[in-house]
Amino acid sequence: MDRAYYKQYRELELKHWWFRGRECILSNILKSHTTGSDSPTDTLKVLNVGAATGRTSEWLSGFGDVESIEPDESCARMAEEYTGMTITVASAEALPYDADQFDVVTAFDVIEHIEDDHQAVRELFRVTRPGGIVFVTVPAFTKLWSKHDVINHHFRRYDRGQLRQLFLQEEIIRSGYFNFFLLPPIAAARAFSKSTQDANQADLDEIKSDFDRNQSKLISGILEKVLRFEAAILSNKDRFPLGVSEYLIARKGMADS
Repeated sequence: MDRAYYKQYRELELKHWWFRGRECILSNILKSHTTGSDSPTDTLKVLNVGAATGRTSEWLSGFGDVESIEPDESCARMAEEYTGMTITVASAEALPYDADQFDVVTAFDVIEHIEDDHQAVRELFRVTRPGGIVFVTVPAFTKLWSKHDVINHHFRRYDRGQLRQLFLQEEIIRSGYFNFFLLPPIAAARAFSKSTQDANQADLDEIKSDFDRNQSKLISGILEKVLRFEAAILSNKDRFPLGVSEYLIARKGMADS
């Protein structure tokens, strides 16, 4: 990947309605599951796995001391330039930390990119301290598979129950979906796309991610407000029965349990 791509991705992380809305949702959920949820303390040790160009690490710094992992070296170096934070080059399958180090470990839209997602989850928990939490998000439902998944190198989307299966050895304290209200139009659009062109057979040069779709400022603003409305609902620990994305928070058992 070149610098132009990462610069474009950084712009998406800062300005695209989906990233901005997701940030609000995940921040609200995390606040409800950390000490002093109304005003997070600065004492938590946080590991952000899959930092991309750094925006998630920036907002996670509001919860404590953040360390970040990114498997692509070029992306990691650019993230350091953007954020002024240290970004360690490593994969989720082999985290360069001793066991029991972090209070919170996050992997937002990461494990779908990893062929051995079981190994990745084992590593997330290995470096989490007893009593600490792991917070992950993934794309939901195989039926929503589209060009977007192909161009973003996903191995899978997660059908109902599949994500929980990865965490059976730990205490799942919350799981659910977000991007609920936009699920019907997104599902319809992807079904239409499949009816006109098979993404897996198309010329990859013609495949476009959902993030490449041009939308007016008005439409983008409306879509972001929809996700922010969901964020307000989820901050009260309410749940949606379905959604384009799935999240899960699990607590690592105490050492003597």
